[in-house]
Amino acid sequence: PGLVLVVLVSVGCILDNDRKRPSIAVLVYVIFNSIFDIISIKMKLGTFGIGLATSIGVYIELGYLFLHFRTKDRMLHFIKPNTNLKEIFMIISLGTEKVIRYTLNTISLIIVNNLIIYYGGTLAMSAMAVRNNVDDFADIMALALAEAVSLQMGVLYGERNSEAIRATGKYEI
Repeated sequence: PGLVLVVLVSVGCILDNDRKRPSIAVLVYVIFNSIFDIISIKMKLGTFGIGLATSIGVYIELGYLFLHFRTKDRMLHFIKPNTNLKEIFMIISLGTEKVIRYTLNTISLIIVNNLIIYYGGTLAMSAMAVRNNVDDFADIMALALAEAVSLQMGVLYGERNSEAIRATGKYEI
């Protein structure tokens, strides 16, 4: 739930003209995740500690993102949604492909992590966690571009602006 909320609140911040906050939030996540990874290594918590470090980092990132809603110049406000059950299921079905992809990626990571621990021990697992944190830095620009383009495409699609959609698609590729 933390990661889903991070994505949703990040998009809300971007749409509410607080574009720097999601970028800073990612840095906050990586810093705290790295710190808690090192602590979990020192405490010899193994994979549980690495997972715990990641979870703590995500919720600290989410807390930083939610600080946006304490600013006075925001346009977005929390309201009670007025949707029916059919509409909710339609919205949920839009994410089915991602659920399947993330589920299969998670299963793959669990298998790989267990193999790493079995053959390399907790030191190899710790090295893998550090590599993942470095990978987060490398992916930041690609993910930011993908999010920005998808937001822009959604707005343009809502406006039925097919020429601008084509032009934005060229930048995406």
